[in-house]
Amino acid sequence: MRSTLPTIGLRFGLGFGAALTIGFLVFREGLFVRDAPPFLCVSTGALAAALLAFMRSDRPRQAAALAVAFGLLRLGFAYSEGWVVAVAGVLQVAGLYLVALIFDLLGRRGILFGKFLVFGPLLAGVFLATTPLAFFFRISGSEMLPTLMRYVFLGLIIGDTVGFGVEVADLLIVARAAREDRPAEEG
Repeated sequence: MRSTLPTIGLRFGLGFGAALTIGFLVFREGLFVRDAPPFLCVSTGALAAALLAFMRSDRPRQAAALAVAFGLLRLGFAYSEGWVVAVAGVLQVAGLYLVALIFDLLGRRGILFGKFLVFGPLLAGVFLATTPLAFFFRISGSEMLPTLMRYVFLGLIIGDTVGFGVEVADLLIVARAAREDRPAEEG
């Protein structure tokens, strides 16, 4: 069954809204400072919510196109940030796409709720793998562990909140479909 635009919007809205809400509760105004790490709740949260909304709505080509476009955008910053940081950004986008694909495959296997408990740690693992590359020339050895843990924590927050929001949307969509499929009772 192909989902309509309102269904995609509901999934995106609840996923991104959950990331913004929890991000604001944890980081307050730091969430909206573009150069601060908590801003990832906004940028990566929006991308993750969009990828999950497209994948859960049977639109994998649109999700792949969005991931490619965002990866190319990250490559576009190579001149200002350097090639190593740009490649790290592309790897983050690719990792996020694979994690979203795993989330969708779990949903297709019949798991209605709890996929966010997998999505968060997997996204934290993507951040753990790409953070050293992103900060390769910027920080020294003693600063690496706190930076790694900060980004792992951010990946966990973003993944769990976006995944939870999309799962709530999925449950609402399933409940609505069940109500519509139920035969009308005569009174």
